[in-house]
Order: sequence, then structure tokens, then C-alpha cells
Amino acid sequence: MRTKILESDKKTQALRDEPKNLVLNKEFLTVKDSAFVLGCSTKAIHLMIRSGRLNAVNLSQRKTGILRSEIQKLFVLPELAVKPVKKVELIEEPLTKANCYTVEQITTLFGVSRDSVYSMVNRRRIPKFQEGKEIYISKKHIEKAYRLSKGAGK
Repeated sequence: MRTKILESDKKTQALRDEPKNLVLNKEFLTVKDSAFVLGCSTKAIHLMIRSGRLNAVNLSQRKTGILRSEIQKLFVLPELAVKPVKKVELIEEPLTKANCYTVEQITTLFGVSRDSVYSMVNRRRIPKFQEGKEIYISKKHIEKAYRLSKGAGK
């Protein structure tokens, strides 16, 4: 009894797979067959044809033929025209008191408050170091930051 059921299941499965195998072996597909192969609706196939993503031939008023190779072209990724960029290592000079301003010097030089100096340093990640109670901030970076902010304010 059990073997009869297994044989019947195999025959039923073979009958179910027959239309799939016929579709998969065709060179020219209809819209319905193409939708079956791609696992989408016929409406989606028509939209792809209309948008130009899928090339098709209109054989008659209600018959559209699609080459299997056209469906396979949907899955080919275009080559990216990106060239590798060489990494340039920036050599930063070490921070010393000679190439840095103190916070007080910056406030008098640029006419800004202490809070704006601290927020600018944190926002732009300007290099700094602390020696004792004094904070030293890179001259080159802080001048560039205030030059950019003055230019943006105009």
C-alpha cells in the first residue's frame, strides 16, 4: 500500500513538473512564460518591455515573443567604471607650542568666545594637546576652520 502511494506521488510530481520543463526548454517565451521563469506577474513583464529593460518582439496584437537570452541579460551586472584611487598618506607635523595657539590667543585673534573655540575644535576635530592647565590648538587647522566659517557667513 505504501509503495503504491509513493509511486503515485512520483507520477503526480512528474505531471506537475512537465509544464515547467517545457517552459525552461523553450528559446522563445511568451509574456506568461517569462513571468513564470522570473517569478513575477505578467504586468511586471509588460512594464519591463515598455521601459526598455527587456527587449521583446510583438508577433501579433496579443502575442509577444521574448528571447530567453534577453531574460538572462537582466541578471548581468554592468561593469563599473571606477578606477582605484591611490591612498595618499598625509604627514602631519607633531604639535608643539610653536605651531599652536592657546584658547586665549584664538579668542583675541579671531574675536570669538571661548565656547565657540571649544565647539569649533570639537566639531571639526582639530588636533590639540594639553600641557598643564593650558590647551594648545593647531594654528594651521584653526586658521583654516575660521577662514572657512568666515567665507560661509558672507
